[in-house]
Amino acid sequence: MGTVLLLGTSAAGAPTWGAPAQISTGSRALGPELALNAAGDGLVVWDQEVGSECTESPASLSCIHIVQAAVRARGSTVWQTPVEIARPGVGATPRAAIDPTGNAAIVWVHDIGRDRVLQATYRAGPSGTWPEPSDLSVPSLQVRNHHLALDAAGDAVAVWAERADTTFAVQAEVRSATTRAWGAAVALSRPGRNASGGPSIGLTPSGRAVDALGDTAVVWARRDGSSGLDVVQMAFRPGGGDWGPPVTIGNARPASAAMPQVAVDGAGNVVAMWVGPPGVQTAARPKTTGVWSRPVVVSAPNRTASDLRLALDASGNAVAVWTSGTNGVVQTAIRPGASRLWQLPIDLSGSGTSEPGVAMDAAGNAVAVWNRSSDARVVVESADLVGSGPVLARLRIPKRGTVRVRVTFSVEPVPWAAPLTGAPRWVFGDGRSATGTRVAHAYARSGRYKVNVTSTDAFGSVTTATRWVRVMKRRA
Repeated sequence: MGTVLLLGTSAAGAPTWGAPAQISTGSRALGPELALNAAGDGLVVWDQEVGSECTESPASLSCIHIVQAAVRARGSTVWQTPVEIARPGVGATPRAAIDPTGNAAIVWVHDIGRDRVLQATYRAGPSGTWPEPSDLSVPSLQVRNHHLALDAAGDAVAVWAERADTTFAVQAEVRSATTRAWGAAVALSRPGRNASGGPSIGLTPSGRAVDALGDTAVVWARRDGSSGLDVVQMAFRPGGGDWGPPVTIGNARPASAAMPQVAVDGAGNVVAMWVGPPGVQTAARPKTTGVWSRPVVVSAPNRTASDLRLALDASGNAVAVWTSGTNGVVQTAIRPGASRLWQLPIDLSGSGTSEPGVAMDAAGNAVAVWNRSSDARVVVESADLVGSGPVLARLRIPKRGTVRVRVTFSVEPVPWAAPLTGAPRWVFGDGRSATGTRVAHAYARSGRYKVNVTSTDAFGSVTTATRWVRVMKRRA
C-alpha cells in the first residue's frame, strides 16, 4: 500500500532571490499589484500614466490614466507585453487576483467627478478576454483600500472602505462562479466606528487547500475614539458561511497601527501583519484554537517601514515585503512553514523603490514586484524567490515487502513546479540505491528499512521524502 501526497520542502540551502527584471514598457507605471495562483500563473496590474503633465499634475486632463495588466504562464519567469484594461481616471489603484484554473479578476476605483465608484472585471479562463466592468459600490465621496481575492471554486471576494458621513466603513462583496454575478455589498465594520486603515483580505490558498470552500479573513485598523490611536480588527468568513463579528487582534490596548495585511494557509490558519511602533508586527491565529498569538516584531529596529504586503502558501510558508528607510529600499522577510518563525529581513532592491507587492505559488516559490524611480521615469520591476525545491506528487512507497521479492517505488514531479535536473535518486536503506521516477528493489534480509527519495530542480533546490518499509521473511 503506497502513499499519495504533494511535497515541496527544500532540504538544501536558503531560498534565493533572483535579479530584478522590468515588466512595464512606459515611462510612468505606478502602484503595481501582483497575483499568483497555486500553479504559478502570474498577473500584474498597475496605473500607467501617459501625458505631458503627469509628473507635475496627475489630475490634469493632459494626463491619461490607463489600467494595464501583464501576465506570465506557469513555469515561466518572462512577463508578456502589457495590455490595456480600462481608463478610469486618477487614483484608480488597480488590484488583481487569479485562481488555479486561470480565472482572473481586477478591481479599481473609477473617477466620476466629485464621487468615485469601485469597478471590477472578471476574465473566465487563462485565454479569455476582459469584459466590460461591473460597478461594485454606489457612488461615494471616497473609496479606498480596495482588495480582491479568488478561491479555488472561482468565487471572487472584494473588500474596500468607503466614506459614510465622517467615518469610513469596511464593505465586502462576493461574485459567485455559479451565478456569474456580483451580489450585494455587506458592511463588516460596526456603524460609526471609523475604519482608519485597511481593509486587507486573505483567502485559503487554492490548489492544495485543505478547506476547498475557501475560508476568508479581512483585517483593518479601527480608530479608537478616546485615545485617537488604532486597534487592528478582523472579520472571519468560513467557506460558504456568513461573516462573523469583528474581533481585536493581539493586545486590546490602542496603539499606532497601519497597513494591516492578512493571509490564510491551506489548513485555515490565519497570519496578520501591520506597521506600528516599534516596526512591522505579526500575529497568528491557529484554526484549531481560534485564538490570536501575541504580536512579534519582524523588521529591523529603528528603521521606518511602509507599503507592507504579505503572502502565504498552503503549507504555511510566508513572505513579507515592505519599503524601508528614507531612501526607499524594499526589504523582505521569510517564515518557513515548518518552524513558523520569521527570519531576519534582507534588502531586496536598491534605493529609489516603493510600493512592493508579493505572492506565492503552491510550491513555496514567491514573486515580488515594486516601483523603481529614476528622475521622472518610474517603472515596474519584479524578482523571483526560488528555493522551495521541486514539488513531488503521487509518492508511492510500500509499507511492507517480502525478502527477495522486488518492491516497486515511484514518484511523479508536478509539471508546473520547477523542472528537475536528472532523475530522482532512491536510497533503500540496505546500502543499495537507484535513480528514476519508477524503480524496483529486492531486499536480501528481513528488517525495517528507511527509504529516501531525493529530487533536485534546475535552481539547485532539493526535496527529500523519507518513508519506512518493513520486509518480512518468506513463508515456508
